[in-house]
Amino acid sequence: MSIGLDHYRTSMLLALVEKKLGYSFAGEDIYLNVAGGMTIDEPAADLGVVMAVVSSMKNVALPKDMTFFGEVGLSGEIRSVSQPLARIKEAHTLGFGTILVPAGNLDVLDKGDLPAIQCLGVKTVKQALQSVF
Repeated sequence: MSIGLDHYRTSMLLALVEKKLGYSFAGEDIYLNVAGGMTIDEPAADLGVVMAVVSSMKNVALPKDMTFFGEVGLSGEIRSVSQPLARIKEAHTLGFGTILVPAGNLDVLDKGDLPAIQCLGVKTVKQALQSVF
């Protein structure tokens, strides 16, 4: 069940986690809710959704000072998203110390004006999970 997220996109992400990462959701209840009654149709939220679901399956909390953004493709690749510098600045403003970003968005790090936040580039969902767990 998902509230505030596109049901079909959520189903696709869960299928990808099962197929590419070897998790099984058979017999599991999965509830995803966007706080505040908001609706998110931004593909950049994909990586955060995958990380939250895997975190729950592993029963291991995600680091409190870490956040994520990136569109997840059908083969498990993390695609670049628009406005990466604005996203990084906002994460810093919200108090995050580390952010996983698509490797394709790392070029923005060379363009100065970057806050003091650790940015880790990832190419695949598997690499993102290895970076956190």
